[in-house]
Amino acid sequence: MIAITGANGHLGSLIIDHLLQSISPGTILPIVRDQVKGLPFKKKGMEVRVANYADLRSYLKALEGVKVLIQISTTSVGEQGIKEEMNVVSAAKVNGVEHIIYTSSLAPSLNHQFQGATQAYSTESEIKLSQIPYTFFRNSLYMEVIPSLVDPTCLEKGILPYPAGNGRISFVSRADIAEAMAMVAIHPEEHKNQAYEITGNQSFTFSELADQLQKVKPRTFKYLDISIGEYHDTLRQYQIPEPTTEFLSSMAAGIQKDEFALVTNTLEELLERKPTMLHRYLKGL
Repeated sequence: MIAITGANGHLGSLIIDHLLQSISPGTILPIVRDQVKGLPFKKKGMEVRVANYADLRSYLKALEGVKVLIQISTTSVGEQGIKEEMNVVSAAKVNGVEHIIYTSSLAPSLNHQFQGATQAYSTESEIKLSQIPYTFFRNSLYMEVIPSLVDPTCLEKGILPYPAGNGRISFVSRADIAEAMAMVAIHPEEHKNQAYEITGNQSFTFSELADQLQKVKPRTFKYLDISIGEYHDTLRQYQIPEPTTEFLSSMAAGIQKDEFALVTNTLEELLERKPTMLHRYLKGL
């Protein structure tokens, strides 16, 4: 049985779509926060279990009989996020899960600016301590988050206001990651105790991102390098919760420090094909 946490999210749904191309629905176990979110999976013949990252007991029950666990990182941040991910690892150990595939962050470290990297470091450490065989997908930033990084009205005007400085980002396709994770879940023994740095085949500054947009859109684009303080204030204006505001600001600070600049061919090797190029994704926006 292959279980997927956060199964109804963007990444989880894509992983399940790829799994269904190779294995039967009865061997796939989506885990969701409530039954309503699981209805689309039930209609496809899958058993659905309900659990909440914050509720250890719910995961102790949800992971019964699971052999392979695809642990998609929680959307909670800070100490709460760390606690929630520990709950999943603890429940996996109690239930004798044989392999964990975890969506980590590129080059996780306690010394990074990006909060997601420090949270991922803590979770990776906990998984290693559990002695459960693992595969870590240390993902760079998804291409699919680009529209959410700036105000949509700014995109319409051809302006990209963001505090990235000259930092580089090896944008990677979430759809490609889902395909690779599904492959690993089906043959986990071939990827035992591996940490994969998952990136696109190139890295880009925000100025270069603006250039890429100009090539595929009928307007000019200009990158406006704002301060993190200005970005923080903009997020507050949209009434985004403070923990999320701090998280997003830390991501910008991480970009400035080139924490997302690493480029590898690991994803290409896993997929046995070229990953999606940034310009192809941008063309579809």
